[in-house]
Amino acid sequence: MQNDNTVMQNVFLFFTRTFEFILNKCGITLLILYSTMVEWCKTLIRSVYNNYPDIRKTIDMLSYGILYMESVYFNHRIEPIENDWISASVLKNQWNENVFSESFTKILLDGSYSDHVIGTTFDDYCKTAQNTIKTTPSISEIMTTLKYNNQYITYSCFPDKTDKAKLIRFPIQPSKVSFLSIEYVHPAMSQKIVMDIHNDYYMSNNHLLTPLFVKRFLEYQSQSYYFDMDYELNLMDSDLNLFSLNSKQYILLNNEGYTIETTTETR
Repeated sequence: MQNDNTVMQNVFLFFTRTFEFILNKCGITLLILYSTMVEWCKTLIRSVYNNYPDIRKTIDMLSYGILYMESVYFNHRIEPIENDWISASVLKNQWNENVFSESFTKILLDGSYSDHVIGTTFDDYCKTAQNTIKTTPSISEIMTTLKYNNQYITYSCFPDKTDKAKLIRFPIQPSKVSFLSIEYVHPAMSQKIVMDIHNDYYMSNNHLLTPLFVKRFLEYQSQSYYFDMDYELNLMDSDLNLFSLNSKQYILLNNEGYTIETTTETR
């Protein structure tokens, strides 16, 4: 009887292992087939999107429509659907509140614009901002933002700081630095807000994390927040350095890294 049981156990073990082997083989084959199909679909979709302007426009509009409905539901701002534009953002102290406003000008790339013309236009916007902030005491900061060729160019001016904007030259050089972590912290808030800044902002000579830059970021995300000049930013850079910024400090990017600047003239 013991020998019969041993034989039955061996037979059962043989069929069990055979079944498991077949399942593993089928599973690996199905996984490879699935991965191949996914990559094929991605390639096909990318090809159709890039080669058929009408389809690309339809997909872009549908995607933007979803983002727009999300912005309405969560009550936050959304950038224009166009890829190329200049914006003027203003942070004004009004009735002891920091009031944010923003206007956009679309760039129509119909052949009449060149890199030089767009750079000159951005420079004109920055000069206008500098003149405006010196004659309007209630404005604490004006930020000019250019989105062009999927890159963001930012320049901020302050009433107590003389800082001429540099005429931008294309192509814009990306900075080698990036920040692995940025957290917005405020004494009136129990939770931090993670500021995930898109890689397209890490361009040489960009002004990042000024008070208006921070306020604008908060306006474009869905979490509730409290904003005044008592906030603090906790950062970790790409070299794992930890440091904090207050509302009187911001980041100026360069080709190799960054410097910490102040919103007023240093004596």
